[in-house]
Amino acid sequence: MEAATLTVATGTATDTAVQLAAGTMGLFAWILVLGLYFTPTITAFARHAEKRWGVFFLNLLTGWTGAGWIGAMIWAVAGIKDCGCDKEFCDID
Repeated sequence: MEAATLTVATGTATDTAVQLAAGTMGLFAWILVLGLYFTPTITAFARHAEKRWGVFFLNLLTGWTGAGWIGAMIWAVAGIKDCGCDKEFCDID
């Protein structure tokens, strides 16, 4: 009877470690998926696109269709950069 109790206790610790590893891998998978999904938004903000919030909302609402994601990516890359300064002295090409 004691051997069965010892085996169950060891199995529980192993199950917990497996669940923790699976949960951690799941978290990394979600971060990767969200990063790929919001690539157009990240690109727009990194490039200081003038319409970066428009890219964000297009990406958020229609990115799942594929066509919306491509449209958001094109808009993010083709958008005019806004450096936030006077246009005469803006050094962003």
